[in-house]
Amino acid sequence: MIYYLQEELFSFDHFDIWDEQDNVCFQVDREFLTWGKTLRVRDAQGRLCATVHHVPFSIPCSFELETAGGTLELDRHFSLFSRSYSIDSLGWEVEGDFFGVDYAITKGSQTVARMEKAWPAFHDRYRLEIADPADAMAALCTVLAIDCCDEHHQN
Repeated sequence: MIYYLQEELFSFDHFDIWDEQDNVCFQVDREFLTWGKTLRVRDAQGRLCATVHHVPFSIPCSFELETAGGTLELDRHFSLFSRSYSIDSLGWEVEGDFFGVDYAITKGSQTVARMEKAWPAFHDRYRLEIADPADAMAALCTVLAIDCCDEHHQN
């Protein structure tokens, strides 16, 4: 399963997510008037599918990912020369080049999903390839949370 993510040009609060046939599958809106950054993921019909919420004052950075399957916690791990993320309840590790948007979500030796820059792209468009469709919403929320975390630490 492949999704494409792109933040709308000149919009800092909306993402569209497409499938391989260029159908909009999800829309992501950022809420600014909440304690901690919150993203709402809605399907093409406008129904709420998931919520990504930054846990305020978490060090270095934690997010709650609320999906139909339950609530997951994404934790950022930081060391002097590298960083990684994990969702311990799923056994997922996320590692790679986060600045260049080229990273993988793994469980043991298996790749759950891979995020990379989509080519050709005139501005930021990314490709998320998910091995098992059952992991789609959790993987999507994971990459959205990582994007928020990167944005938060760049400011």
